[in-house]
Amino acid sequence: MDKYSLFSFSNKGFIGFLKYPSVLDVDSPDFMDNLLEEINSSILNEIVDEILREDRNNLRGEKKRAWSPKRTRAPFYFRARGKSKINSFLDALKLAKKIVDQLGPPWKESNRGRPSLYCPEKLANVLLVKHFSPLSFDDIRTKLKEIRFDCRKTGKKKKGNPVPSKSELHWAMLKIPEEYFQEANRLLEDWTVERHKKLFGIDGLNKFGVDGTEIECIELEEMIYAGKLILKRTTDRINALTRLVTNTVCEVSSSKSENTKDLRKLLIQRKESKRTIKNLEIYGDKDYDAEYNYEITFKNDTKLIVKPKEFQGKKYRGFYRKKAQTHFSSKKYKIRKTVERPFANMQLRDGNKIWYKRPDMKQKGELLRFIGHNMKAYFMQEAWFKVFKNLSKKEKSSQEIKMKI
Repeated sequence: MDKYSLFSFSNKGFIGFLKYPSVLDVDSPDFMDNLLEEINSSILNEIVDEILREDRNNLRGEKKRAWSPKRTRAPFYFRARGKSKINSFLDALKLAKKIVDQLGPPWKESNRGRPSLYCPEKLANVLLVKHFSPLSFDDIRTKLKEIRFDCRKTGKKKKGNPVPSKSELHWAMLKIPEEYFQEANRLLEDWTVERHKKLFGIDGLNKFGVDGTEIECIELEEMIYAGKLILKRTTDRINALTRLVTNTVCEVSSSKSENTKDLRKLLIQRKESKRTIKNLEIYGDKDYDAEYNYEITFKNDTKLIVKPKEFQGKKYRGFYRKKAQTHFSSKKYKIRKTVERPFANMQLRDGNKIWYKRPDMKQKGELLRFIGHNMKAYFMQEAWFKVFKNLSKKEKSSQEIKMKI
């Protein structure tokens, strides 16, 4: 029986996994007495910790207190989260290699001129993990040197530095098409969904969210504020379609003048990638209450659940809008808030800034940020699998104990 083989519930809610200081001997005649003693001790310790936690929480200001000391702990989630953080930069490289193996080389090498020293697949592999942790080109070179990653081609006498210079990495990022990064992001999302299906089934996988945001760039522009000419950071706009259950980003569209109220572009991209846009539930805020959004979803048997706009107390009119509003439910609409998780996650990781200057590099940089996010979501699903795999072992061992007794 392993360390976390049993868990217990009390009348106050979840007590926690019982942690045994030593492995109990199932064949011992005192096994049940020892087991009950361990359970009672664990429950008592958990209740004491709960009381101390609540007392500490009450020392905070009223607005900063946890709304529920028990529910905000989310013990299952945090256990899985802890396991997902075990995955290192090297694990991300292995996952990126799996993507590159499926997509193939990012560009076709020319037979003319001096042959390249570095392998295109390995360069793509490196760039896919660039934003797994927010790294500059210098930082990623340091990481590659630490793990002795060789980007040179195999099968020939190797010359030169095994790790390319930052200008070489920058050139490779320019060379790789944007569509390559888009498909890499979709593959990660597909694999995360497959992992989720194996453990939790298909419930909720048809629920999507759409949202837009702005990201700060490094360029400065002049603007008039309070009658004075000042310098302000420029911004880019991002529109994203996310799967709510897995917290993964399916489609991304970004530019300086991106229409963050238009769902059509994201759905068309998804359809062109040979992924279905039928029989979905898509949640969005009232900015997406536009007739053209309702039209594309209606024609694909998809429900668009958006809070309707009003003008002078009256809802906007429209043939497709009227049909879609029959699906609107204020209760169901509450889950729309979860669409903001990917943006919030990346805000915490890199401050929601993009450090590229060229418009095409900015778009690729955005895709790499979402690829890094989807990698973390994939590792999170793997961690859930580990957590509940232990529980399934527990159930089997419990049945064996009963048979022996």
